[in-house]
Amino acid sequence: MSTSEQEAALDSSATSINPLSEPCVMVIFGASGDLTKRLLVPSLYNLACDGLLSPNFAVLGSGRSKLSDEAFRTSMANETSGLRAFHTRHEFDEAACDELLARFHFESANIDVEDFIRLKATVEALDENIKRVVMFCFTLLWRHDFLVPCVKTCTRRDFKVIVAGNALSWRNLLVQIWSLP
Repeated sequence: MSTSEQEAALDSSATSINPLSEPCVMVIFGASGDLTKRLLVPSLYNLACDGLLSPNFAVLGSGRSKLSDEAFRTSMANETSGLRAFHTRHEFDEAACDELLARFHFESANIDVEDFIRLKATVEALDENIKRVVMFCFTLLWRHDFLVPCVKTCTRRDFKVIVAGNALSWRNLLVQIWSLP
């Protein structure tokens, strides 16, 4: 199916009550963890099943794990600890799952400037691939002791292009803080 056919199909399921999402690169810090698999990915899957995700939507997962894009996708869809285990639909839609996971990418990174510069370059490349989207959603799914170093690194001069944006952009920051027992 061509991009214009996909957009037409998605537009037909979107309504004024449930509009099609805006084009977006969602950056998930701490993406290889349990909260991403149990909460965030099933939510995105529901949006995909309902035809509410823009064709110009991508996910960039980031974490300390060393994962390829394919390994990240496999982990997110796992039968016992991923989307197949935690979806909330009566029936699992394999096509919607495949289409959603094809938009997932992973970049290993620590909370330091050098790794964030690499993340910035990856976000810019994804942005270019999905038609110059300038909207980003940052999701932090990290322990509380990672929050301050992450935000400090994000606000450094080299990463401000992503965080600050411009008049046409929006930036969201969802923070899920958890602590170890």
